[in-house]
Amino acid sequence: MTWKPSMFWDLLWDLTHIQPLFMSSKKVISEESRRQILEKEGCLPDYVIACVGGGSNAIGAFSQYVADEEVKLVGVEAAGHGLDTDKHALL
Repeated sequence: MTWKPSMFWDLLWDLTHIQPLFMSSKKVISEESRRQILEKEGCLPDYVIACVGGGSNAIGAFSQYVADEEVKLVGVEAAGHGLDTDKHALL
Protein backbone atom coordinates (compact mmCIF):
# COMPACT_ATOMS: atom_id res chain seq x y z
CA MET A 1 0.00 0.00 0.00
CA THR A 2 1.27 3.47 -0.85
CA TRP A 3 0.82 6.15 1.80
CA LYS A 4 -1.33 9.06 0.69
CA PRO A 5 -1.78 12.29 2.69
CA SER A 6 -5.56 11.76 2.73
CA MET A 7 -4.99 8.57 4.74
CA PHE A 8 -3.89 10.71 7.69
CA TRP A 9 -7.48 11.71 8.46
CA ASP A 10 -8.69 8.09 8.29
CA LEU A 11 -5.92 7.04 10.65
CA LEU A 12 -6.64 9.93 13.01
CA TRP A 13 -10.34 9.01 13.05
CA ASP A 14 -9.55 5.36 13.80
CA LEU A 15 -7.18 6.21 16.63
CA THR A 16 -9.47 8.73 18.30
CA HIS A 17 -12.90 7.18 17.71
CA ILE A 18 -12.92 3.59 16.53
CA GLN A 19 -9.89 2.11 18.29
CA PRO A 20 -10.85 3.30 21.80
CA LEU A 21 -14.28 1.76 21.29
CA PHE A 22 -12.76 -1.55 20.22
CA MET A 23 -10.18 -1.37 22.99
CA SER A 24 -12.76 -0.96 25.74
CA SER A 25 -15.00 -3.74 24.44
CA LYS A 26 -12.31 -6.18 23.32
CA LYS A 27 -9.72 -5.86 26.11
CA VAL A 28 -11.60 -8.52 28.07
CA ILE A 29 -9.90 -11.05 25.74
CA SER A 30 -6.41 -10.24 27.00
CA GLU A 31 -7.57 -9.58 30.56
CA GLU A 32 -8.91 -13.14 30.66
CA SER A 33 -5.92 -14.72 28.88
CA ARG A 34 -3.54 -12.89 31.23
CA ARG A 35 -5.48 -14.03 34.29
CA GLN A 36 -5.57 -17.64 33.10
CA ILE A 37 -1.91 -17.90 32.11
CA LEU A 38 -0.79 -16.42 35.43
CA GLU A 39 -3.14 -18.73 37.31
CA LYS A 40 -2.12 -21.90 35.45
CA GLU A 41 1.56 -21.27 34.62
CA GLY A 42 2.57 -18.61 37.15
CA CYS A 43 4.21 -16.44 34.50
CA LEU A 44 3.43 -14.38 31.43
CA PRO A 45 3.59 -15.93 27.95
CA ASP A 46 6.64 -15.49 25.74
CA TYR A 47 4.43 -14.56 22.78
CA VAL A 48 0.88 -13.40 22.11
CA ILE A 49 -0.16 -14.07 18.52
CA ALA A 50 -3.25 -12.59 16.88
CA CYS A 51 -4.73 -12.03 13.45
CA VAL A 52 -4.45 -8.48 12.16
CA GLY A 53 -6.33 -6.82 9.37
CA GLY A 54 -9.70 -5.95 10.87
CA GLY A 55 -8.06 -4.88 14.09
CA SER A 56 -10.35 -5.88 16.91
CA ASN A 57 -8.89 -9.38 17.39
CA ALA A 58 -5.36 -8.05 17.77
CA ILE A 59 -6.43 -5.12 19.93
CA GLY A 60 -8.25 -7.49 22.22
CA ALA A 61 -5.40 -9.99 22.41
CA PHE A 62 -2.56 -7.46 22.81
CA SER A 63 -4.00 -4.73 25.03
CA GLN A 64 -3.02 -6.09 28.44
CA TYR A 65 0.50 -7.12 27.32
CA VAL A 66 1.72 -3.92 25.63
CA ALA A 67 3.60 -2.73 28.72
CA ASP A 68 5.30 -6.12 29.26
CA GLU A 69 8.62 -5.92 27.41
CA GLU A 70 9.25 -9.64 27.88
CA VAL A 71 6.06 -10.57 25.99
CA LYS A 72 6.47 -10.40 22.22
CA LEU A 73 3.34 -9.38 20.32
CA VAL A 74 3.01 -10.98 16.90
CA GLY A 75 0.41 -9.88 14.37
CA VAL A 76 -0.28 -12.33 11.55
CA GLU A 77 -1.79 -11.12 8.26
CA ALA A 78 -3.62 -13.67 6.12
CA ALA A 79 -2.30 -12.07 2.93
CA GLY A 80 1.27 -12.92 4.02
CA HIS A 81 3.72 -11.89 1.32
CA GLY A 82 0.88 -10.79 -0.97
CA LEU A 83 -1.97 -12.33 -2.87
CA ASP A 84 0.13 -12.45 -6.02
CA THR A 85 2.55 -14.89 -4.34
CA ASP A 86 2.09 -18.44 -3.07
CA LYS A 87 2.92 -17.28 0.48
CA HIS A 88 -0.46 -16.39 1.95
CA ALA A 89 -3.17 -18.06 4.02
CA LEU A 90 -6.05 -17.39 1.66
CA LEU A 91 -7.59 -20.20 -0.35
